Amino acid sequence: MLMLAAWPACAQVEIRTTAVERVPSQKQVLGAQHRDTVARAIRAAKRGERKDALAMLRPVATYCDALLQTGHAMVSVATEEEYQAYVAASGRDNPVDWVDMACPENYQVQAFIAVEEKRFDEALAMLEKTIRLAPYWSEPLTEHGFVLNQMGRPASGLASYRSALVLSRKHEANKRAIALALRGIGYSQVELGDLDGAEQSYKESLEVEPGNTLAQRELDYIRQQREKTPAAKP
Repeated sequence: MLMLAAWPACAQVEIRTTAVERVPSQKQVLGAQHRDTVARAIRAAKRGERKDALAMLRPVATYCDALLQTGHAMVSVATEEEYQAYVAASGRDNPVDWVDMACPENYQVQAFIAVEEKRFDEALAMLEKTIRLAPYWSEPLTEHGFVLNQMGRPASGLASYRSALVLSRKHEANKRAIALALRGIGYSQVELGDLDGAEQSYKESLEVEPGNTLAQRELDYIRQQREKTPAAKP
């Protein structure tokens, strides 16, 4: 296995609230009352006020955990179209509750803070709740891949990034994560010794985000690794 790349492909994106944008047309949304609290917590976390952010999120987490424990079919999605697609794909006869994005965002923010403090097991648990509630949201999957890589599990990290890429290409609300997912795939491939695959992934990411310095530095790193490795004799 190769050493860690010189410029790790950190999956973390800028934390931000999307709950206000993600409002269904005429359906009741569970947890919508917590949107403002999550937005305040996000602003606090971005200022580095982690303890304050976690304190703000505590009642939100209690509410969202209680929802998950009911056993009801539920989902958090970005649009009415995604909601209908989820219901159709689930094949459920019973109604599916629409849960506001405040709930998965609450878990996502907690995961970001846990990552910053290198509490990776806790971050993984929070991200798995996020992914469970918001199966069409790709950013938690990129962060999931990042955490798995940090835990020395690049094969699992690669799988998460690839899932994120599929969602990012399929759902309009996720398109901003395409390049991020490709960079994560490239980083995982480097860790698995697949320099050719990693090079292709980083080049594809640059087609989406031309001039991205992280991808360019990773490509430089790959070239350096090849220079250090003697060519095989025929």
